[in-house]
Amino acid sequence: QVAEVWIDISKGSDVVPAEAAPPLELSLPQARPEAAAHDAPETPSTPAAPRASLEAEIERASQVLNRSRQAVMTMFGEARLGQTINADRCLPVVEEVTQSL
Repeated sequence: QVAEVWIDISKGSDVVPAEAAPPLELSLPQARPEAAAHDAPETPSTPAAPRASLEAEIERASQVLNRSRQAVMTMFGEARLGQTINADRCLPVVEEVTQSL
């Protein structure tokens, strides 16, 4: 009895020998000095908003957590009572959590 068979398809009589691929020639485009100044991206006219300090971010995250926890507890309570969940009340919580990231 034969438990398994291994067929090496690279040694078959129907295998066509692979042709050698021609070597790739890479060329880099030459920079044009007159285009360099023209193609440069413009700097934004308004500076980016300053990042909040770590303490401020932690405080805001804590507030978002407390509000979202209360909303989720209310929704679960309503679901336990057999009431349908109001999606319109869920969306502001989801948006607030998403924006806080």
